[in-house]
Amino acid sequence: MRHVWNRERRRRPMRIGVHRYAVSIIARPDDDPAEIDTIRNTVEVIEVAVPSVRAVLLIHEALHGLLDDSGLDVSETMEERIVRALAPRIAAFLKDNPAAVRELLRMLR
Repeated sequence: MRHVWNRERRRRPMRIGVHRYAVSIIARPDDDPAEIDTIRNTVEVIEVAVPSVRAVLLIHEALHGLLDDSGLDVSETMEERIVRALAPRIAAFLKDNPAAVRELLRMLR
């Protein structure tokens, strides 16, 4: 089933480990431009004009979720440094290598 972003409060599920997260695109943030809640299994990303910024923010929050799911004992400061370093690079890799991404997805079926 293909999920479509809802115009009002655009939601789409995302899996991290065994957990399903509700992803919402919000009009304006309370504090941060994006946030993951690993207790309520939600991810919120601000609606910004540039889709590539939203993509990096979503990858950023997914990385936080992946690190939390991994059980690694990483300080908050180190986790944030890791996530900030990797998120834009993963976004660039996905964008710049569509054939490789398709092949990876094919191999994971």
